[in-house]
Amino acid sequence: MVEAALTAALLYLLINLVVSVTMSLQWAVLIFGGVLVSLERMPGWMATIARFLPLTPGVDVLRKTLLEGVSLGTLAADGTLLWMVGNAAAYLVLGIMIFRWCERIAKRRGTLGQY
Repeated sequence: MVEAALTAALLYLLINLVVSVTMSLQWAVLIFGGVLVSLERMPGWMATIARFLPLTPGVDVLRKTLLEGVSLGTLAADGTLLWMVGNAAAYLVLGIMIFRWCERIAKRRGTLGQY
């Protein structure tokens, strides 16, 4: 959930409305991320969005290992673990890039000193 922390930090730097925005994002990720409802039970459009959220691959791996008894070796062989690690790495890099961009904006505005 590094990307969520980075998102919260950048929102705090730019607009001081962190609590309301992060709570909204948190609920959206929980609903669309496959935590509350499995991807198989979601409508097609929701499942498509859910596949690209940072939480979904981890929840998918947990469900398969804990509920279905699938081994990590099987998940590594079918590419599920690779997708999970790749998705997490992509969101981490994206989060760092966006954080640095927002940090530059906050420095330019002169609002970084108040923290």
